[in-house]
Amino acid sequence: MYFDTEDNAKVYYTTDGTEPSAKSKLYKTPVKISKSTRIKAISIVPGKRASKILDEHYIFSTNLKSSGLRIQSKVLPLDKGKPIIDDKEYYRGMRIIVESDPIIIYGIGRQFIAGNKNTHNIVIKKFVNDYPVFSTDLNTNNLKVDADGYQYVAIPPLTLNAGESYIVASKEDSTDKFMPNNLKEKAEVTNGYRIAGNFMLSPTGDRKPVVNDQIGSILNFKYEIGKSKEPKNLALGAVTYLLNNSGKPLLAWQGRFYAENAVDGNMSTRAHAGGEYAWTLKIDLGKVNDKIKQTIIDFGTGTFPTEFQLLSSIDGSTWTKLAEKSNNSSLHIVFNFPPTRARYFEVKALKPDGPGQKGGAMGVLEFRAFK
Repeated sequence: MYFDTEDNAKVYYTTDGTEPSAKSKLYKTPVKISKSTRIKAISIVPGKRASKILDEHYIFSTNLKSSGLRIQSKVLPLDKGKPIIDDKEYYRGMRIIVESDPIIIYGIGRQFIAGNKNTHNIVIKKFVNDYPVFSTDLNTNNLKVDADGYQYVAIPPLTLNAGESYIVASKEDSTDKFMPNNLKEKAEVTNGYRIAGNFMLSPTGDRKPVVNDQIGSILNFKYEIGKSKEPKNLALGAVTYLLNNSGKPLLAWQGRFYAENAVDGNMSTRAHAGGEYAWTLKIDLGKVNDKIKQTIIDFGTGTFPTEFQLLSSIDGSTWTKLAEKSNNSSLHIVFNFPPTRARYFEVKALKPDGPGQKGGAMGVLEFRAFK
């Protein structure tokens, strides 16, 4: 594999799943691999901080059946509405959020509808920046229909990173039909990833121009869940909310600092509520976890609370205060506490609560929870 960086950057990498540093192997020539390998790499430019870690799984498997891989398809009920055509020829699909382990995809499926015969381009993009992750074509005319009612196109193993959000969409046309779904129900945490809503792209695969009619479509995966050697961050990909301190929903500041940015594993994104200086980030881990004993919270430069609380709950109604800080100016906060049973956490900012105060307003780069 090759790495592409700034001209004066040095790349350091590992092939055993450990965190890379300036003491790791220095990249000089293309890295050759001949077996399933997890590569982690960073680039370092003199005088600057190290880059975000590149974390990729490369899986070699010529025969999935004999390789021992436990390939699954997500248990999704078939849409049973009325198939429609799309005269606008948009990409129709969904937004997903990967949970606390990466998922490795081997096939992408589109729901079978009798009479379809065309080829449909399928794209996967990162939600945060529209970065194109993968593209393939699915031919409805020559693919068999699986028992779950989907036609799958096989793809090389593709890893979607833990905690990150992706757009998955199929190019529709004015001839073939597709099964519409507005996906308005907030999906519960499921096996590996969850559906966060419908999504549409223009005929060229861009966000604009689009007349948003909220009609998406479910696409299915054949995949396995990857595993990490590092301590598991239970909050990666969790369901998150921006709330005022009375529990009422708030919108993302500037329409782009979404709640989920706090649990996407990416320190370059942040969650930041609009409309309130003092607000609450709520995190739903999806199930009750035993023996949680540490949280790590990173705030943004110029967007940090000077006074805040960390709360936990089993049921989302009764809350326990685990920790609090006042006169805070730190951006990296580690809270250690006795083993705790919890499904929900809240980071509740109390100060600043108005303009011109130290800290500006709370912006959460990342929230992590560990056993």
